[in-house]
Amino acid sequence: MLTLQSEFWDVFFGGDFEKNGKQKYIDYYAEVQAMVPAENFLMYKMGQGWKPLCDFLEVPVPEGKKFPRTNDTDGFVDRCRARNRAQMMNVAFRCLVVGGSVAATAFSAAMTIRRFVGSKGSILA
Repeated sequence: MLTLQSEFWDVFFGGDFEKNGKQKYIDYYAEVQAMVPAENFLMYKMGQGWKPLCDFLEVPVPEGKKFPRTNDTDGFVDRCRARNRAQMMNVAFRCLVVGGSVAATAFSAAMTIRRFVGSKGSILA
């Protein structure tokens, strides 16, 4: 049975992403450039900074403000660490909830057995 995703990849990439993927990207890029009027199209390459973007938007370049770089190595590592900490806290919370539930059930079962069995040691006695 074909999934929607595999069907899409077969149709869009002609059944072979490795062979057709790059050309499909180039064709799509050219199609977008042809559809968008030149005055509404900015060809921006990362690292160019504020000037081309501000010129295109017809706004002044921000004074004393560095261009944001959200995917720099330091920021990436910090975001990964924060995400990992949050995931570990989530795991700890789930363990506490499940562990607490198991402990409460075991305690309740022990108390129930003790009530019915008591010190006799047998339910039948």
